[in-house]
Amino acid sequence: MNAPLKVVLTGDIVDSSSLDIPQLETCQELIVTAAKQVEAVVGEIDFPAAGFFRGDSWQLSFDAPHLAARAAIFFRCALLKHQKNPRFDTRVSIGIGTIEKSDSLKSGQGAAYLLSGRGLEEMAQSKKPARRLAFASDTLSKDTNAALSSFAILADHALLQTTPHQALAIYETIRGKTQEEIAQGWNPKVGQPTILRHLRSGGWDYLEASLQELETNFPQ
Repeated sequence: MNAPLKVVLTGDIVDSSSLDIPQLETCQELIVTAAKQVEAVVGEIDFPAAGFFRGDSWQLSFDAPHLAARAAIFFRCALLKHQKNPRFDTRVSIGIGTIEKSDSLKSGQGAAYLLSGRGLEEMAQSKKPARRLAFASDTLSKDTNAALSSFAILADHALLQTTPHQALAIYETIRGKTQEEIAQGWNPKVGQPTILRHLRSGGWDYLEASLQELETNFPQ
């Protein structure tokens, strides 16, 4: 029997060396909160909260490979929704494959870990264009790999254009909240049409349609 496919997300905080300690701690808190909330989207993650290593890098894994792209966008928006300067962001590298050992971040082994970590290193070194979202798998078909990689490039471009309000609206929508619920929790409160405008101007209609297409046709 083939081992089940797992998802490993590996990320690092963009331009972390330019942040002071309180700003870096804010980024870490936003990622840890997102790691707890993402369970409502992808199911239980393998670690109770996102694990950090080297201070600015994080990693987690879960069992729903068809939802990997949705989860990656969720973590991007977790930082992009920050309202104050400087804008925060995180690179996210998706690795889909088998995991041989995953008792802790330090002991994680297998293709999913290797591919996710390698993708993050390649993004960090890339200058033209500066990528912040990547995908790799050694088990999916060539066509599926190409589709997911192409989606990552286009989604990356869309996310780089988002405002904090747009990112917040997308983040809460991925969590499963309705536009009315998001509006009620907005500070200060706004009407539902305002949330709809943020989602549309942030390109969510196109991102969601693409995500649904990928998830519906993901290999079983």
